[in-house]
Amino acid sequence: MSRFKYIYISKNKKEELRTPPEKRRRRRRSFNKNITMVDPLNETVVLLLDFYNATQLSSQSLSGSTHHGWRWDSGWGDLSISYCRWYGIVCDENGDIIELNLAENWISGPLPNNLFPTLKRLDLGGNSITGSIGSSLIESLPSLEYLNLYGNRLSGNIPPIVPPSANAIYLGANQLEGSLPTSWTLQCRTTAFCTFTPNRLMCSDGERIIGYACQPCPTEDRCDKGGQVS
Repeated sequence: MSRFKYIYISKNKKEELRTPPEKRRRRRRSFNKNITMVDPLNETVVLLLDFYNATQLSSQSLSGSTHHGWRWDSGWGDLSISYCRWYGIVCDENGDIIELNLAENWISGPLPNNLFPTLKRLDLGGNSITGSIGSSLIESLPSLEYLNLYGNRLSGNIPPIVPPSANAIYLGANQLEGSLPTSWTLQCRTTAFCTFTPNRLMCSDGERIIGYACQPCPTEDRCDKGGQVS
């Protein structure tokens, strides 16, 4: 008598039951490995790990303590899981990265030259990021809606290119200098909430940055020559 006589199961399941247990275990392990392992040469993985490795410098928190490495980095560099499960990363249903939330995470080092065109939220506020904001980085973020670089150690000029989809921009509490580009002023005036102070940005004589744009100083004694904002 067939041992499957009173078992109503599919043909595929019958074949699996006829397979020796040890082979079944090996088959399952192989399948699981294929769906969880991350290709180390994947362009997204390379970008993420380049950024991670470049920002492991010693940093100082607001309390004055010195730290080496990120405060939270669960999953980062673990190629046995999807990068969508790495700390601070949010993906959409297609596996594309749409959020990078790493605020107050003891990150110290430069911004990357480029990130992901699908990214909608980039929150790196309250870290110790140095260097400038590159035009190539902004160009790589056509879908960005939220940009927070507040409270870092960024310097240099703000690039003339502005994230076209941004509705919130926070660049204050850095060491940015030069003139505030008109493109950013227009973006902030029409579609985005922005903060640029405090920084070292310049306006024309008799003006200072108020909110998101160069505007006339309230009084002469409250505006340095050149409209520098400290």
